[in-house]
Amino acid sequence: EPVTWQMIVAQLKAGAFYASTYPRFEQITLENDTLRVSGGHRVQHLHVIGPGGQTLHSQEGATLEWQTESGLSYFRVEAHLGVKRAWSQPFFAA
Repeated sequence: EPVTWQMIVAQLKAGAFYASTYPRFEQITLENDTLRVSGGHRVQHLHVIGPGGQTLHSQEGATLEWQTESGLSYFRVEAHLGVKRAWSQPFFAA
């Protein structure tokens, strides 16, 4: 199916994008309170960041699995490659 500008706008409105200065995410899933992240092959570290910029979990390498914490209002994921970063959109508590 060809990608249209309407599809892109709908995905942007749904928050299905991330910012990056080079590293990339290949997949981010949240199922049954388990976050699974895989980054590009060059990602050195993955971090789960919570309110106030607090690091909730860190993992060396390009894959991460983390059980979410109860009472957490939101979190996001960062991928690091040296000083370069990728930032996910936040995940908000339901």
